[in-house]
Amino acid sequence: MENIKKVAIIGIGLVGGSLGLAIKSLNDPPEISGFSRSPKSAKKALKKGAIDIACQDIESCVNDADIVFIATPVSVIVDIVKEVGGHLKKGAIISDVGSTKSSIVKTIEGFLPKGIHFIGGHPVTGSEHDGIDYADARLFQNFYYVLTPTPATDSNAFKTLHALLTAIGANVIAVDADKHDEILATLSHLPHMVAATLVNMASNQVAKKQDWLSLAAGGFRDTTRIAASKPALWLDICLENKQALVDNLKSFKNSLEELTSLLERGDTAELKKILTKARNIRMSLPVAGKKDITDMHQLMLLVTDKPGVISDISLTLGDLGINIEDIEVVPLTDKTGFLRLTVLGKKKAANAQEVLKKKGYSVEMKSIG
Repeated sequence: MENIKKVAIIGIGLVGGSLGLAIKSLNDPPEISGFSRSPKSAKKALKKGAIDIACQDIESCVNDADIVFIATPVSVIVDIVKEVGGHLKKGAIISDVGSTKSSIVKTIEGFLPKGIHFIGGHPVTGSEHDGIDYADARLFQNFYYVLTPTPATDSNAFKTLHALLTAIGANVIAVDADKHDEILATLSHLPHMVAATLVNMASNQVAKKQDWLSLAAGGFRDTTRIAASKPALWLDICLENKQALVDNLKSFKNSLEELTSLLERGDTAELKKILTKARNIRMSLPVAGKKDITDMHQLMLLVTDKPGVISDISLTLGDLGINIEDIEVVPLTDKTGFLRLTVLGKKKAANAQEVLKKKGYSVEMKSIG
């Protein structure tokens, strides 16, 4: 991290505060400046050790920063980038933590000053709680952190941001911005709407017997936990990713209608198939845990030094669900070099090698565990 001397965080809530704490937990961490519209939150972040300096304005916060994280609601991210763009030093990297990516990435790349690098980001972790009081340095450990590079993404900027996020324990994976929004509409945004609807429906059902809700046990509480999240945050997300969410809601409605029909007909066999399939899929979901460093493999690629190379390779592996543990560029000439990628798991590394070879890359694989 020797090339990162200062990190700025705009928005010091759960995610922004956790980023600060995670980065400060590293050996020889960079200086961290923070800005919040709430002086109370900034004061708490300073006391908690999430930031070193609580800035009075955004301009002073980002001054001379190597990396700027924007940890605010998605509706204001673009405006903040416009506000800070002219105050950043050449080579600075900006990344956000928003739950939607497509519109944000396309808009920002359209106006960002030359020499300033934007890479969309989304840590796929969090809590129904919000605010600096709940910030935790361990929030990102062994959870996916999505980056959305484009063909215009600077390779060195991507490598620098990737290295920092990997250092705080995140599993960094590259995903196309449009694809990210489609996936998250299904896996995050739809579940939130379903949870909110279920809570409201249950409340309406027992409106005349309010004490019945106290009978809600583990199943109801687990299913609806995310309904306790901040409404303003989710309103922004829903509107930003409206079409993908509407498509998913329609699909979910069709599934409910099919389930209703099966129940009305008393179709035991089909109901059992649905429940069994759901159980098997749910039981197979991976859980966060420690990485087996003995199963690390290295891919060595001979690449040409041109814009979009690392972006292309990262997105290719991201499409396979493979996160890159480490990236290293080894120059050979002014125009060529080796790209060393570290991947966890022999099967995933072999799959990555095969797909990259089909794309025309020269790839060698070896175990380094």
